[in-house]
Amino acid sequence: MTLASNRAMARKKKAKTKKKNSPGLIRRIAESLVSEHGNFARKWLVFVIVFTILAVGLNMGFGRLEGYVKEMTRQRGVKLGVRMERPAWATEDFINEICRSSGIKCDDFLLDETLIAVASKKLKDNPWVKTVRQMRKCYDGSVIIDCAFREPLATLQQNDRFYYVDTEGVVLPAMNTHLHLVKLEGFIEPGLMPGRTIASEPLGAGLEVLKLICDVEGRIKDREDRLWDELKSINVSNFAGRLNQSKPHLKLLTQQNTEIRWGAAVGQEISWMEASYKDKLFRLYQEHNKYKSLDVFSYLDLRDRRKDKSDPLRQG
Repeated sequence: MTLASNRAMARKKKAKTKKKNSPGLIRRIAESLVSEHGNFARKWLVFVIVFTILAVGLNMGFGRLEGYVKEMTRQRGVKLGVRMERPAWATEDFINEICRSSGIKCDDFLLDETLIAVASKKLKDNPWVKTVRQMRKCYDGSVIIDCAFREPLATLQQNDRFYYVDTEGVVLPAMNTHLHLVKLEGFIEPGLMPGRTIASEPLGAGLEVLKLICDVEGRIKDREDRLWDELKSINVSNFAGRLNQSKPHLKLLTQQNTEIRWGAAVGQEISWMEASYKDKLFRLYQEHNKYKSLDVFSYLDLRDRRKDKSDPLRQG
């Protein structure tokens, strides 16, 4: 073997040994980071450990505190009570009945996490409650309920049972209120029950007339110009002329049994034969404002389109 070949083999062996002993790229980067940023990494690690310990400690502490408050509340026997803002037309008995329907009892646990959800669902199932806006617990042992009620407009008798009906036609169980309600009569709707909406056309037509009158009443400031309290009932037995086409389809009665002949249901007037519902409303209030009462008439026919019709005044 020549000298040159021996030298070549020695160089290859040396290069192989050097490559084997040299650190890799990742290792060199790690060593560089440790050497240059070792202090920063150690500080960051310490911060993470301390933060984790604090977070776990606070979580455990709040959990123990919550448990302590619940146990102390239970031991002290805080009695629950329900508070609710009362509308002007609602009686004290009405509000008490609504509160009872929430299902909250005086011995319920105030801090029960399901208390509000369960009570809210029960209130929503009450036909009188339109919406539950808010419920909140107070640590004096009270639950405050903020909800919107359905305001009744009319009464309805089906067989021997009485119901109330609101402006949307929802049937309500009868309860004492400070409102004057007009009776819907002349038709029996089968299957009527609280929480449902009246579905019959005759009762719906009568309710629509009452809604129009009630809407006008809400815009009148002077109580003397209002006529709602004079009304007793609206009869829908001849709806769409099913009994007699020549007789008024709908008619109102006052407390003194003065007949107010409304005529066809709203939107069903024959224009060339009968006044529109707007003209009827105008005539009704015009005559009431003139005499401050509807009971000066023997009857009042609102169907006639003629503006110069003489007033059928009751003769003394």
